Amino acid sequence: MRIPPANGAPPRARAPRRGHGALALLAAWTLLVFAIGAAAHASGFWGIYARPLLEAGWKAPVRWARAQLATPTRLEIDMKFDAFQKLAFHRERALAQRALFASSDDAVPATIRSGDENVKVDIRLKGDSIAHLQGEKWSFRVDVKRSTLLGLQRFSLQHPATRGYLAEWVYHRALEREDVLGLRYEFVDVTLNGKPLGVYALEEHFEKQLVEQRRRRAGPLLRFDEELMWRELHAQAHPFGSQAMSGYGAYEASAIDGFRTDKTLADPEARELYLHAVRLLERFRRGELRTSEVFDTGRLAKYFALTDLLGADHGARWHNMRFYFNPITMRLEPIGFDAECRPLEFPSAAQAFQRDAAGRLVPLERGFHDAVFADRAFYRAYVAELERLAAPAYLDALERDLADGLVHAQRIVHREFPQAEPPYPMLRRNQELMRSWLEPVAGVRAHLRGVEDGALALDLGNLQSLAVEVLGVELPARDGAAPAVVDWPAPLVLEPRRIGALVAFEPARVALPRSAEADAPAARVRWRILGTHAARTTQVTPYSPLASDAGTGDATRTPPNLAEFPFVSVDLAAGRARIRPGSWAIERDLVAPPGLVLHAGPGTRLDLRRGAKIVSRSPLVWRGSAEAPVELLSSDATGQGLVVLSAGGESVLEHVRFAGLRNVDDRGWTLTGAVTFFESPVTLLATEFAGNVAEDALNVVRSRVRVDDSVFRDASSDAFDCDFCEVVVTNTRFERLENDGIDVSGSTASIDNVTVEGAGDKGVSVGEASDLVAGRLVVIGSNVGVASKDRSTLVARDVTVRDCKWGIAAFEKKPEFGPAQVRIDAFHGEPGPVPHLIQIGSRVAVGGVALPPSDQQNVRAILYDAADSVAVQR
Repeated sequence: MRIPPANGAPPRARAPRRGHGALALLAAWTLLVFAIGAAAHASGFWGIYARPLLEAGWKAPVRWARAQLATPTRLEIDMKFDAFQKLAFHRERALAQRALFASSDDAVPATIRSGDENVKVDIRLKGDSIAHLQGEKWSFRVDVKRSTLLGLQRFSLQHPATRGYLAEWVYHRALEREDVLGLRYEFVDVTLNGKPLGVYALEEHFEKQLVEQRRRRAGPLLRFDEELMWRELHAQAHPFGSQAMSGYGAYEASAIDGFRTDKTLADPEARELYLHAVRLLERFRRGELRTSEVFDTGRLAKYFALTDLLGADHGARWHNMRFYFNPITMRLEPIGFDAECRPLEFPSAAQAFQRDAAGRLVPLERGFHDAVFADRAFYRAYVAELERLAAPAYLDALERDLADGLVHAQRIVHREFPQAEPPYPMLRRNQELMRSWLEPVAGVRAHLRGVEDGALALDLGNLQSLAVEVLGVELPARDGAAPAVVDWPAPLVLEPRRIGALVAFEPARVALPRSAEADAPAARVRWRILGTHAARTTQVTPYSPLASDAGTGDATRTPPNLAEFPFVSVDLAAGRARIRPGSWAIERDLVAPPGLVLHAGPGTRLDLRRGAKIVSRSPLVWRGSAEAPVELLSSDATGQGLVVLSAGGESVLEHVRFAGLRNVDDRGWTLTGAVTFFESPVTLLATEFAGNVAEDALNVVRSRVRVDDSVFRDASSDAFDCDFCEVVVTNTRFERLENDGIDVSGSTASIDNVTVEGAGDKGVSVGEASDLVAGRLVVIGSNVGVASKDRSTLVARDVTVRDCKWGIAAFEKKPEFGPAQVRIDAFHGEPGPVPHLIQIGSRVAVGGVALPPSDQQNVRAILYDAADSVAVQR
């Protein structure tokens, strides 16, 4: 019988008029070329035939010639006209709706002859996507009636391209080689009603012959029913997007089904075994049974390792998974199917992902995979197989073992598709990727929490997407001996890090010999990818970013709480808060919010106890009097002073006394000043700093500051330290200081009528590219009168230095800055000439006369003790 064309013949074109013949001919030719191209794309001819053939280039004719030596099995299909028309109708409907929903009612009767065999069959179209229906090479499902053909009762015929040509052939042979169930898969020559359809891939379907011919006892074949998945995609995802799916087609909602279920349920013995298998698989899906309790662990591990090697993850998706229930072992075995081999993207055990339209990695939900790999016994077996298959020698042996059969299969395919290539280059690339996962550059991060009760306490985290087994720790070698190894007391597995997730750290402890406790910061953690053999080590970081209460409870994060102090009144409408006069004990942090002005007046006495402090994000206006100053002190010597942060306005402190305060030291928040102003301009008038125990009695940072008619005394270190400021100090006295009187860094400063007496280090110190201009300055009984360092300049009109070891110092402390300068109009040394320290490169001029450099080459070493010198170098 002659097969009618799938499309009607085009109408005959009307002859053009004589006068326009050339133009009409050109137009017709253009339309013809366009129509042929459109038809080629629409029919799939371009993608299936033309483009691959062009890519094969000169190899195509050579391969085609060799292919003529092959003698493929021939299948001659015959069916009646009405039967063919029914198939054509179902095809057209599937193309229109862009999906094929097949049923047994779609089948038509036919006969197939192959050699001496001639059998009656039912044939229908098959394939989940319309790729199976392109051109004239439609895909078929064949059901042989009351017999077999080529030893098969049911099988599929499909275009070799739908299964990746030769890759699927290699896939099934690789499964067979590992004694994992696969399908009979070969290439045959097909004719339909006398019309040659060319080379087809013949793929065994799921019948009892599948297991019996592979030396297995007959048992149920199971699957997750995918029908609703395709229905949902067609009804919701394709027209409206995946976000519109209601979920009835998901893995979790799918039914567990078999093949020829009605026949199975009708047989009491087969029914019982089938239901047992279904219930096992359902209990596994619900998390009631582990992988190793339901599946043949060894074969499932090989199956997934081969899936990775061949890039066959399409076949391992839940809706393509097929299982055989072995009635002897009472375990399910996987059956390889529909691999669609391609370049590997990620191992089966790793979290799967895809890229969205913006190129971002989006995790994929893989419920079946997640459940399978949650069993650590199976995970180990899988990774061990993955390691075995990742070895180059494995693929070399596979290629040798399949060589003869592949030559025959390749020649059959090349009769029609000379561009088809064996997949081995791709598989070698997949192997390289597998090895990169099994041998990561980094896999673990280890942080030291300390040595507690003779045990090394660590925080351990897995950096990558495969599980890690921690083996122990290595301690550094001593006296030329090998590193000491301490094994982990019990198996410790670090879970894989999911794509886009932070590293999850686990606390862990391992006992150490007492003699090795000092070596704990230099320890290395020994680990390996779970299931592999080779151990690796990671250096322990000698601290942990996790063992901390950072950001919890320190006063910078404490909510404003003025309303909790009865002696503070707040008027939000007026934007002010006022501390009432009186003596008030403060035993917890007082925190003022931004947007107010915090006032205090004469007779206000604030006693900071039990480590309390005042933190304000609003400016202060504290105005006492000479007889009744505002006082901030600490009667128990624990008060952590005053901090004004980014106040948004200028603070004014007049007749204020700060006494007996400490610097802030609160949950990692440590400041140098007993009183600190940060990015908050301030004016201090007639203010006293007395007996404060801090690195700086007053520390001002990134602010304008003016100090007048004030006194600093009995400071435990520096009296006044300002960093990156604009500074004016006038009519102020500094007395009995452990370190510097005035220390400016990165600032511009102006001082006049200032006296520093009894400074343990420098009266005035200018550093880090600062500029200071002084009017009248007197320094008495100090180590150094004035010092300029690190690209700073000190210019003074009148300086008196009395009873000091050194008068002027100019030097470079930090190499990144450079030498310093000092220019003084009138310098008075008492009780006679005072020596100076001038480093080569720095310049000092007194009364317009340049002073020579000192004999000492290392001025810094003279002024700073050895410990400080080492710290500076660091």
